[in-house]
Amino acid sequence: MDAKIRRGIKQQAYTPVETYFDVVDGVWRYVGSNYRVPASRVRLGVLRLSRYSERQFRELTVQLVNGEINRERWYATMRKAMKDEYRAAYLASIGGIENYTRSEISKFGWRMRPHYRWLNNFLDQLNTGQQALNGRAVIRAGMYGRAVNGVYQNELFRIATENGMREGLRVLGRNESHCHDSINRPGCIELAAMGWVPLDEAVPIGEATCYSNCLCHYIFRK
Repeated sequence: MDAKIRRGIKQQAYTPVETYFDVVDGVWRYVGSNYRVPASRVRLGVLRLSRYSERQFRELTVQLVNGEINRERWYATMRKAMKDEYRAAYLASIGGIENYTRSEISKFGWRMRPHYRWLNNFLDQLNTGQQALNGRAVIRAGMYGRAVNGVYQNELFRIATENGMREGLRVLGRNESHCHDSINRPGCIELAAMGWVPLDEAVPIGEATCYSNCLCHYIFRK
């Protein structure tokens, strides 16, 4: 994809055109009118980034399957792309690059650690043959791109908690009509049916049956 298009996708994710971030209220506003940018618009930018990342990771893994690149290059490219795309989603949650303070940089670094561990496990399983180099590997790689939504939503979750919000309401994503309770994970449908729940009891995005495919989001209140 052309670099300019890529920057445009990222820009839509955390700096919508002609908007600014109101640090007092913690929302995006339109320049001039000061009207609040609908949260749905910001989510749309993040979901676009998620879809782009999924395609990027899948295409990269197709190259690996076809022998066009080796595992070392695949791993290094995946790792860098994950950092770039997840950071764009993270910036969307905190109000853009101007709020990316040393404290937030540190928090983002900690957030990336489990994602790197999962990628390391992916590589280990490719090396041992536990994960075959086939279409399943391509699908698995795409899930790392879809995790962009979870990165964004869970940072909003963290910020809401820091700002004194007490309860959260899970809103189903458009692809969650099939996500029910499984043996070891709750389903999005059952979680949403619970209504408002204390934040310390709410299940983060990505920890339901659908894993990183989840497109749900939360609404918060005090």
